Amino acid sequence: MKNGVYLVIVIVAAVLVGFFVSRYLHRGSGTREDVIVDIDKIKEIAQIATIEYHSTVHEHVTSEHAWYEWKNAELLVIVHGTLMGLIDLEKISMKESGDKAVTITIPRDAVVIKGPIIGPNDIEVITIANPNVFHKINDAQRKQARDLAITHLIKKVMDAGIEQATLEEAQKVIRHFLDHVGFDVQFTAG
Repeated sequence: MKNGVYLVIVIVAAVLVGFFVSRYLHRGSGTREDVIVDIDKIKEIAQIATIEYHSTVHEHVTSEHAWYEWKNAELLVIVHGTLMGLIDLEKISMKESGDKAVTITIPRDAVVIKGPIIGPNDIEVITIANPNVFHKINDAQRKQARDLAITHLIKKVMDAGIEQATLEEAQKVIRHFLDHVGFDVQFTAG
């Protein structure tokens, strides 16, 4: 994948396949039989369906020196993290649009972005220069530099299109699985 982005797809459409197959079970006589769908199971599967973006940012932070000091202090912050794109299946609407045809609407707010997930060893703060006797870099400045790097990590992944990629991948997986069980799938904007 481009830009170090890894896609992890856990089958969202399995839920939808279960829904449609259970709805259109044909027994020996050819009659349609409705089956109750377990909503808790749908929610559980929706929670594990993800697209993951792994990214790293390097943030160079300078702390300006006072007029009586001779040099700026500098930090380098390196952050590795993961953001996950999920589809909230409760917000998807499905409508029959003919025999074995369905129209599915996945609204933009059905895309949920979680994270960043950052492990205990995924943030590194390196002091490049700390020359000022009276204004040494303190813990609050280090925390501020880490927070700035994390903010830039989130922005980088959002700018890379995690929301659109999550939506497109969900549509692709849903279409693929419903096509295999004989359904014609149309998507509408939400």
